[in-house]
Amino acid sequence: MTGTETFYKSLKTHRETQGIQISEISEKTKINSKYFDAIEKGQFSILPTVYIRLFLRTYCIEVGADFEQALKDFEKYTTGKVTEKTELKFQPVSDIPNIKNNSKDDKLFNENFSRKNIIYVIIGIIIIFSLIQFVSYLSKEAESSVQPAVNNNESIIDEPGTALPNSELSESDDLTSYSTLPIPTLLEENIVYNDNKLIEQNAYRLTVSPPFIFTVSAFAQTKVHILSITNTIFNGIMDSDETRIFTITDTLKFDFWSAQHVHADVNGVDLSSYITNNDLAIRGSLVPDGSLSVQQYSH
Repeated sequence: MTGTETFYKSLKTHRETQGIQISEISEKTKINSKYFDAIEKGQFSILPTVYIRLFLRTYCIEVGADFEQALKDFEKYTTGKVTEKTELKFQPVSDIPNIKNNSKDDKLFNENFSRKNIIYVIIGIIIIFSLIQFVSYLSKEAESSVQPAVNNNESIIDEPGTALPNSELSESDDLTSYSTLPIPTLLEENIVYNDNKLIEQNAYRLTVSPPFIFTVSAFAQTKVHILSITNTIFNGIMDSDETRIFTITDTLKFDFWSAQHVHADVNGVDLSSYITNNDLAIRGSLVPDGSLSVQQYSH
């Protein structure tokens, strides 16, 4: 590898020296081999925009490359600031640790903090806890005003999605919610879906294609958000034992407040094996070629 060799060519050279075939990576990750071939050729326009970094990260992990450095080099390369890359760090594939065990929290507690840093951390925790309590209070105050609008018997979504009528609940129904249920406007990026709360993300390949018939059933009262590329299909509260069916002709995007409260399938394919059954928030997307991305967030 020369000092002027672009980072993606360095990745290819390293893969070949490891004796790893692109077909092996594709088989293991369930990601189309054409995307890995495009990475090695620097043809990033071929990759789906929302998955470029995920695919590059996955590739680096499989061949034993430093994915953090590769992502930095990708940013520099695509913005036109740098056309050459510095030396990439490589390690044998067999020595790569499990990503799940290398969370930011592990690194945080393995470092030797000074007394001043510990004080800053404690203050930060107190501030975060106070904000959580405040948001919880707002949610409880607003829930009573949102609930009547959601519990009427009329369908609350328009085409292209179709919905079954809301089920009626008696006063004796037990609505179990293991986490504070937010009102629709609070299930947003700055409340749940941000990098600080990301626990895990995975990519899969399903043998499905549009139109996507997306069926969601609720086990307990929970928050659901369904979108397509162009518009919001549904954003509201689903009641216990309620089922809704949505038809999406392009990219399907979905948010679940709690994976433990819902069951979902698309075109008859059960998504249970791809979504955790814990009380975690889920964000997912399914593109027309069948590529499924799932992220898990803490509340």
